[in-house]
Amino acid sequence: GEINGSGVIELAKDGPVGTATVSAKQFTLISKSDMLLIMSGQGAIEYAGGALKVNGQFVADEGDIQFAASDVPRLSSDVIVLGREKKPSSQPLPLSLELNVDLGKKFRFRGYGLDADLAGQWRLRAQAKQGLTANGTVSVEKGEYKAYGQTLDIERGVLSFAGPVDNPGLDIIAMRRNLAVEAGVKVQGTAYSPRVTLYSEPSVPDSEKLSWLLFGHGTENMEKSDSALLLQ
Repeated sequence: GEINGSGVIELAKDGPVGTATVSAKQFTLISKSDMLLIMSGQGAIEYAGGALKVNGQFVADEGDIQFAASDVPRLSSDVIVLGREKKPSSQPLPLSLELNVDLGKKFRFRGYGLDADLAGQWRLRAQAKQGLTANGTVSVEKGEYKAYGQTLDIERGVLSFAGPVDNPGLDIIAMRRNLAVEAGVKVQGTAYSPRVTLYSEPSVPDSEKLSWLLFGHGTENMEKSDSALLLQ
């Protein structure tokens, strides 16, 4: 990608003061195993009083965000290992961030059973000593949701951001179609605490919904092994 900038730095008595403008064209902002973000747009940077302020408007040329549960144990912060030197903690540069981000036409989200192409807009903010937060509504253009051993097609998908960027609110309906009883799930709540309920067209009891979802037929046609799996 490409990034260009210009600005002025003044070496004042109280420390340097600087301002700059930046423009990006398909610039790879983040490239990690679980996150890819390529951006285009423009912004402004200001440095004064030992603090950094960043604002701008950008469009995602490409994005791919993955969230996976980590089962690797970690030591508690109050554990002291004898013989290991404690590294001095560096003070992070105070940062004020405000960015308007359009997700563009090639933005993918994977995690918590969801695999979807997203479209929408975010307003990203960060203040000193606070994590990155997002506000905005993102819709699922197309995608799948894994539930009860099935891969279901998402027919309605809205992710509402009003806080930490990795914990959006969920409003999703995912269905298994082309059956006499078309069954699926509704997902609400948040990414860290989703609430999954059964759903069907036409509406039938939950045991019937689950049978059509798992096996593609009603409970009257179940074998003993199916019944055991259904109860589990």
